[in-house]
Amino acid sequence: MRHADHPLWRNAVRSIARAGTSYVPPKRDYVGGAGLQLCRKRIDEGLTGVMSSWKRHGVTIASDMMTDKCGRPQANVMLVNDTGAVFVESIDCKMEKKTGGYIARLLRPILQKVGVENIVAFCTDGGSNYHSACRLLIAENPRIEHVPCATHVLDLLMEDVGRQAWAKEVVGRASELINYTRSHHWTRQYLRGVDGGKGLQMLRPAGTRFGTQHIAVSRLVELRSTLVTMVLCDAWKAEWAVGPKKAAAETFHDQIMDKDWWPAAELFKRLLLLPFKAMRATDSATKGMMGRIYELMLELTAISDRKLVKEGSYSMEAWWEWHGTDHPLLMALACRVLTQPVSASSCERNWAVWDTVHTARRNRLGSEKCKDLVYVAHNWKVVHNWHMADEGAGVVSAYIR
Repeated sequence: MRHADHPLWRNAVRSIARAGTSYVPPKRDYVGGAGLQLCRKRIDEGLTGVMSSWKRHGVTIASDMMTDKCGRPQANVMLVNDTGAVFVESIDCKMEKKTGGYIARLLRPILQKVGVENIVAFCTDGGSNYHSACRLLIAENPRIEHVPCATHVLDLLMEDVGRQAWAKEVVGRASELINYTRSHHWTRQYLRGVDGGKGLQMLRPAGTRFGTQHIAVSRLVELRSTLVTMVLCDAWKAEWAVGPKKAAAETFHDQIMDKDWWPAAELFKRLLLLPFKAMRATDSATKGMMGRIYELMLELTAISDRKLVKEGSYSMEAWWEWHGTDHPLLMALACRVLTQPVSASSCERNWAVWDTVHTARRNRLGSEKCKDLVYVAHNWKVVHNWHMADEGAGVVSAYIR
């Protein structure tokens, strides 16, 4: 139903109404051919304002790889700064070894197209092939830096914590409790009926989602009192006291009432809370810029600006306000650095757009047609957000405004 409020849908309906009954809609060949290319041309015109910011603040090249519905390896390339993430290219990598040299050959034309002087950094995941490609390109262009994806780094950090023996026990027990609760209709209906039908449900995120262990354990800890009430109520005893499922129900009851396990679950939740908040921020399309992340680090560590300087001296924000104009080169450098992303999550969001275009039922679309459809679908949002915001306004740190 939310599509009824979409501006494109409403504008299309108004245009059709103005055209009247004499309007003849375009045929399939035009929509998928000349019409699609016309849309792409208009998107290119709309991106002019976004591209102008690349000369002022610079831009970061982000890239990632995936396998589409037909099993074809694809690599996408995004250009990202605080004005948005522009989808530039997707490359069909079939019949090729995804080595660092091959990826470097894919990215070189993008550097020449955008201009090496406008590129601030490369942002990729932790794949060894991408690291090798970035080393090759940085050797050719020393002014460009490589920024590892902070979201992937934090997720790996949380996974390392989850591999410790005590954490494995916590996660294993949580998985058993969640699986039991979600696999029985009675338990699901009980949780759903709490708070007048607004009760929280157990979360079992997909394995590809960042921070899955923290999400699952945190929700379980949040539902502890509700689960204790559930296994002690008369309805639970009447439902599970007899029958073939009695043994599993008794095991679930004992696990819920185990007072030694819940403190470990609480510790696991608290230990991963700050990395999880930082990871969610880096994964955000609007907050994942270096300026915002710096502010987040101050917030998470509970350190204010005034604690970072001696008593009687200026805060950083006040320093930029009073003295920033006296140092234009430093201000330009700060703007160029703090408006860059710290994460390649824009590539992951682009793959989500790709999945809406190349579905299981539309799996015969060619790579070029998919690329054009994704280009229009993704970049239209960038153009729309650019025109909705004040020109030149982006996610720039308060310290350099």
